[in-house]
Amino acid sequence: MALRGGLSVTSARQVLRTTQASQEQVEFFEAFVDLVAQEAQTRQPQRTSLQLLVATDLSRLELLVTSDASLVVELAEAFLLQIGLPEGEQGRVAQLRTAVDRLRPDKVCLWCRLKRLGSTAPLADVGFAIEGNIEPRELDALVPPSGDYQTLARHAAEEKCQSCLYGSSLLPGFAPTILEYDMAKVKSTKLLLSGLGFFRALGFVKPEDVVIRQLSSCKPERCMVRTFLSAEGLTQQSLRLFGAAKLPIQDTAQALNIQQAERVQQVYRILGENPDFMEYTMDSQGCSLAVGYTSAAPAISV
Repeated sequence: MALRGGLSVTSARQVLRTTQASQEQVEFFEAFVDLVAQEAQTRQPQRTSLQLLVATDLSRLELLVTSDASLVVELAEAFLLQIGLPEGEQGRVAQLRTAVDRLRPDKVCLWCRLKRLGSTAPLADVGFAIEGNIEPRELDALVPPSGDYQTLARHAAEEKCQSCLYGSSLLPGFAPTILEYDMAKVKSTKLLLSGLGFFRALGFVKPEDVVIRQLSSCKPERCMVRTFLSAEGLTQQSLRLFGAAKLPIQDTAQALNIQQAERVQQVYRILGENPDFMEYTMDSQGCSLAVGYTSAAPAISV
C-alpha cells in the first residue's frame, strides 16, 4: 500500500485514474506497471527506482523505471512481446543492446509515456534512456543526421556542454532520439539562462514573462535540457529544473491555459505538494509545464 505523498506503483496507478486516458492508454500503462515496474522492484528491489512526470494540464503522464542494464533489456523485450509487437518489428531492442554495449552503463531506464490524454488522438510510447557522458563521435553514430542535430551539437560545443543522456523509443515508426545536457557543465553560472539558450539556438520563441518567473521561483540547484530529434529534425525541447518546484502560480496557469484544477489537486494529494522538479516543454502543440516525483533512490530523468 502506497503512503500518501509518496511515489510507488500503487500511487502511479492512482494518478492514472485522475486523467482522461483512453482505454488503450490505460491498458498500455497498466501492462508497463505490471511487466516492468513491478517486476523490476520484485527482482531488484535495492537497485530499482521510479520517477513519475505529470503535466499540470493532465495532457501527459510518464513513468520511468531505472534498474540494472541486463534486467532492463530483458524486461523491454518481454514488454514488447506482451503488447503484441510482431517479432520482426522488435529491432529497437537490438538498438538498446547496441547502445548498452557501446556505452556500458551500470543502469538503464525504461519509460512509458502517455500523451494527448483526453484528446481525440491519444498516444502511448515506450522507450529507454542511458545516462553517462557521451562523446560527440559516439553521438554521431547513434543520432539520425539532421540540420537541427548539427545546430544542437554546435551550440553544445560552444557552451562546452557534453551530452549526458541518450535514449530512444522502442516502438517502430516515428521514434525520436532523446539527448540531454547538464547545465552545470556550461560556462555560465546562471542555470536557467543557460538552459533557455538551447531553446533560442534551436529557434524557439522566448517564454512568456510569467512562465520565466515560475521557472525562476524554483531556484534550481540543477538544470537539464532534453532534446527530441527525428530524422526530419527537432520534435520537442524540454527544460527540467530541480529545486523548490512549487505549484504553478495563478497567472502562469492562465498563460498556459491550465485547467482541470480539481483533478490536478487530486494528483498533489496522492503524491504530495512538493514535487522534486519542474519541467517546461515546447513542441508542435505549444508550451506546457509538468511536475515530477521520484522514489527514494535516484532515477534517470527523461
